[in-house]
Amino acid sequence: YRMTYAEAAPKIMDFVLDQNAKIVCFQEYANTQLTRKKMMAYPYEYHYGHTGNKTYAPMAIYSKYPILAAGSLDFPNSNNNAIFTDLLINKDTLRVYNVHLQSLRFRAGSLKRENSVRLFNRLGKTIRKQKEQVDILLAHTKSSPYPYIICGDFNNTQYSKVYRKLKGDLRDSFLEKGNGLGRTLLFKVLPFRIDYILIDPDFEITSHTNYKVEYSDHYPVRASFRLPEK
Repeated sequence: YRMTYAEAAPKIMDFVLDQNAKIVCFQEYANTQLTRKKMMAYPYEYHYGHTGNKTYAPMAIYSKYPILAAGSLDFPNSNNNAIFTDLLINKDTLRVYNVHLQSLRFRAGSLKRENSVRLFNRLGKTIRKQKEQVDILLAHTKSSPYPYIICGDFNNTQYSKVYRKLKGDLRDSFLEKGNGLGRTLLFKVLPFRIDYILIDPDFEITSHTNYKVEYSDHYPVRASFRLPEK
């Protein structure tokens, strides 16, 4: 049984509030009266989904730290996107990227029914699009005046070139502090890990948690880290 949005939304919001994280990133976010009311516990927010005639799958970053600046990367020819915020943490500034790379949409039952050539071609187009989006994101990070973290739904595994290129010198919180297989996608056939938190190599990663709460097709993840002392 898969919950409807009306059933799942309040449970997701309550789960997030119970965690009391300092920074929260949503890759698919509905800016509704319910979510606005629930997330009032976070004094700073940035959400993005529309620009001119273009509509992206809505994304949001909520923070208990002041937001100094925020923006969108506006991936071309895609409904997927990446956004960022510059957060003032004590006297330091941290850039947080929230990423949702190109999606390959399929259902487990459709894998047997779909023509293998068509599926392969669709997968190839998705990977090429993901690589373009990674290039846009990495070019943006090079101009960042602040240390940064990258988190979100990469729609690819840790064994992919897409992940390896995006990770670069960053540290994967799951690989350092996680346990088990780290599955983040609610997919019965294989334990896919496609959601990540990549952290500046100078930061100390103190924890990583995968939560098995089935309110959507993804499991939430959380990481804690410390900025280096000056």
